[in-house]
Amino acid sequence: MDIHRTSEELSVCEAIVSNSDFDDVNLSNSSFNNVNLSVASFTKANMSGIKVCDATLASASFHDVNLAGAAFSNANMSSARINNSLAAGLQVENVNLSGAAIEDANLSGARLHDVNLSNVTIDECCTAGMKINGVLVAELFAAYEGAKGEG
Repeated sequence: MDIHRTSEELSVCEAIVSNSDFDDVNLSNSSFNNVNLSVASFTKANMSGIKVCDATLASASFHDVNLAGAAFSNANMSSARINNSLAAGLQVENVNLSGAAIEDANLSGARLHDVNLSNVTIDECCTAGMKINGVLVAELFAAYEGAKGEG
């Protein structure tokens, strides 16, 4: 079936249109319910303002996407990877990050509040200006070295 240059509303139910191509199509304000989009590909797609609920996006891949202002709630992101991304102003609240690895990241100006940092390891990091409970880490290290020298 070919549909070309139409402005009609379509209602498609219980149909199989797998392996189809949609090129230069306006699907704005459309609704997709109980739809299988597995292995679908979206390129140069304007999806601003979309709402995705009760969906499985396991093993999905997002590359060169603008997620500014996106909100994720009640999401299972275990084993997810975020690489080479801009996340300035990101808010992370009520999130389980146990076992997470944060490498080569810029956290300058970040604020950690009411965070469980037990068994956290910090290696080869710039701590200039870093404070723990209002005390500069440099002062804590100086006090530690002083006490160690006395002992």
